[in-house]
Amino acid sequence: MNVLSAGGNKFSKKPTDPKYPTIEYTYSLLNTGKEYQLATAMEDSTTAYIPLITPVYAVTDSLTTYLKGNYNGLIAKVSTGSSPTTTYYLALPSIILQHLSNTELSMPATQSGNLALHKKGNIPSSYTSNGIQTSITNNFNYSLFATSTGIVAYSTAISSLDFTGALTMMTSLYNTYNTTNIKSDTISAPQVVSFLSNGTDTLIDLYNGTVIKSIGGSVVKNIPAVSWTVTWWWDCISVDNTLGSDINT
Repeated sequence: MNVLSAGGNKFSKKPTDPKYPTIEYTYSLLNTGKEYQLATAMEDSTTAYIPLITPVYAVTDSLTTYLKGNYNGLIAKVSTGSSPTTTYYLALPSIILQHLSNTELSMPATQSGNLALHKKGNIPSSYTSNGIQTSITNNFNYSLFATSTGIVAYSTAISSLDFTGALTMMTSLYNTYNTTNIKSDTISAPQVVSFLSNGTDTLIDLYNGTVIKSIGGSVVKNIPAVSWTVTWWWDCISVDNTLGSDINT
């Protein structure tokens, strides 16, 4: 699918940076073909502008990442192309990598500080590959402190989740994000903060509402098991048979 027309948003040509006209914006598209992100580098409003000296030398500017697109900022649902197909639910606040030496959204890529996040110093690869650097030091290293499975919140061979699968996935997603270094970052990860603020009591409501609107799926309901109790009532009938005799004298 052409990312330039993904999600109903169309561009007449590839967008480039107004300040650096030869540099294209970085984009990432999930293999579902439904969600994408565009990334550029913006001057940070809290720092002084460092003028461009010459385009043929590496330069340093006060730049941070700026993200746009229809990616939900919380969970990515992707599938393998081989049969049998496995569907993965990934805890990812962004789907933009800072450099493209590894194009897979894997644990090594995210743990090495390679995930670009809104308003952080990890500027997109299209800039760094052209020698543009940033003076911003708030680089983002996506830390998953207490998870053994990394960004994989859940995986299954079933294309559509039932109630148990949805609850398991959402609980894992919650626990994963609750151990990250962005759980309170309202600027760079507002969707994550909002998700965690709801607690664990409303996970199925969130899945049926916000989550399936983004990643697709069917509304799930908790159908309790039905228990049948059969009671037998025995009516005891007492029959009194009286034998009468006629005595003739």
